[in-house]
Amino acid sequence: MVRNFESFDKGLLLIPFLIIIVPTFNSIDRIGDQYFYLSIYLFCSFLWILTTKNIDRIFDLWKSFVKNPIAIGYMGILFFGLVSSMFAENKKESFVILSQLGTVFLTFLVVFTLSKSISNPIEYIFKCFYFLLLLEISISLIPLYIDIDLGQVATRSQRYIGLMSNINITAFSLLYKVPVLLYFINKKPSLLFRGFNYFLLFNLILLITIIGSRASYIGVFIFGLFLVYRIVFIEKKQKQKKRISFTLLGIMISSILFNIFISNQSDNTNFVDRTAQISVDRTDGSINQRLTYYSASYSFIVENFFFGIGLGNWKLRSIEKVKNNIDAYIIPYYSHNDFLQIFSEIGFFGFLSYLSIYISALLSIFKNWRMEVYSYLFVFIIFYSIDSMLNFPMGRLASHLQFTLYLSLLFLLKPKKANG
Repeated sequence: MVRNFESFDKGLLLIPFLIIIVPTFNSIDRIGDQYFYLSIYLFCSFLWILTTKNIDRIFDLWKSFVKNPIAIGYMGILFFGLVSSMFAENKKESFVILSQLGTVFLTFLVVFTLSKSISNPIEYIFKCFYFLLLLEISISLIPLYIDIDLGQVATRSQRYIGLMSNINITAFSLLYKVPVLLYFINKKPSLLFRGFNYFLLFNLILLITIIGSRASYIGVFIFGLFLVYRIVFIEKKQKQKKRISFTLLGIMISSILFNIFISNQSDNTNFVDRTAQISVDRTDGSINQRLTYYSASYSFIVENFFFGIGLGNWKLRSIEKVKNNIDAYIIPYYSHNDFLQIFSEIGFFGFLSYLSIYISALLSIFKNWRMEVYSYLFVFIIFYSIDSMLNFPMGRLASHLQFTLYLSLLFLLKPKKANG
C-alpha cells in the first residue's frame, strides 16, 4: 500500500520557491550556486517520488505531462539547443546552458508531479508565492521606510533590492506577485485580510516606482489598462467592478502621488519624470546599448537562420559585432531580449519552440477567460513578456523558475464551461 505523505509533498513543493533566495555566502557566481541547490533538490525529489508513490500512476502522470503543448515547447528548446551546440564556437558553454535549461524543465516536472499528490494544489501554489512575496517585500520595505522616516529616500537605490541582485530583477519579481495578491483579494476572505492584501499591493507598486526600473513601469501601465478593460468589458457584477476600481485607484495613488511626495523630499527624479524617459532615443545610454545588442542578434539570425550560433554562445560571438561600442571593458553577456537571443543561438525551430510556450499558454487562458484564475495568469504572462523583451529572465533563475511555477498552474487547472 502506498502511504499518504501529503505534508512532506507540500514541504518539497515549497522548496523551489525558496531556492532563489537561499544564501550564496558571497559567492561570485550566484546563479551557479542556485542551480547547484536546485540540482540537489531534484535528486532528492525524484528519489522521494520513486520510493513513496505508485510507480504506474507516476509514469502515467509523466506521459500526460510530456504530451502537453507547453512541455513540448520546452523539450523543443532542449532538443534544438543540443542541435545548435554542433555549430557552436564554444561547445562547453552550450552544454552548461543546456544543463541549466534541463534542470528547470525537470523542476517543472517535479512540481507538477508533487502537485498531483496534494489536495487543492492551485491554492497551495498561490500560498507558496504569497509566502515568497512576504519575504521579498518585507526585506525591501524595511530600509525604505527607515529612509522615508529620515527623509533620505533615493530612487534606484541598491538598499531596496532586497533578496535579488539588481533593481530590474527586484522590480519584476515583485510584479510577478501581483496575480497572487489579486487571487487572495478576490477569494472573499475576511475584510481585514483583504485590506492587508491591498496594503501589500500599494506598497509593492510604491517599491517599483522608487526602484526606478523603466521596463517595470511599462508593466504597471499595462496592468492599469487591463484593470480598466475588465471594468468596462468583462465584469458584470457591480461589487466586483468597485473592487477593481479600488485597486486601480490605489495603484494610481501609490505610483504617482505618494511617489512624487517622497521624491520631492529627497530631490530625486519622480515617477512622472522617470516614465517620460522611456523612449527609443539613442542618446540614452541604456537604450542605445540595447539597440546595439538587438542589431547584433539580428545579424546572427540572418547569418545562421536555421541552426543558430550555438546555445550560450551569444556572449562570445557578440563581441565581434559590438566591439566598437564596448565601454569601460563592459562585455555584453545577454541580448536583453530573450526572443532575439534564443533565435540567434538555437535558430528558427528553437525560436518556434520557445514561442509555442507563450502561444499555448495564451490559448489556454483565452479559452477559459471567464475563470478568474486564468485572468491572473494572463497578467503574469504580460509581465514576463515585457521582461523577456527588455531584459533576460531566462538567464536569471529567480525569474525563469517563477515562469515555470506559474505555468504549472495551467497543467493543474480544470477548465469549466462558460455557464459552469
